Amino acid sequence: MNIRPRQKKDKGGWLCMPQCKNIPEGKKGWTKIKCPICGELCWKRPLQDEIIHKIKAEGACCTLCAMKMNMK
Repeated sequence: MNIRPRQKKDKGGWLCMPQCKNIPEGKKGWTKIKCPICGELCWKRPLQDEIIHKIKAEGACCTLCAMKMNMK
């Protein structure tokens, strides 16, 4: 797997949501939601929907699922 910063020409992919088990307290404005793929409790961050639209991502899911989905 090649991990690098997103380039302007990149399309698709999945936005990573931090898992609550890794960041138990979260930050101001974050909301707990379940990963749409595995059901793990994650943090939805402000502006997440706008970012998904702007970068033309397929959606958002937990970090582990995002890594698996981006490998396909």
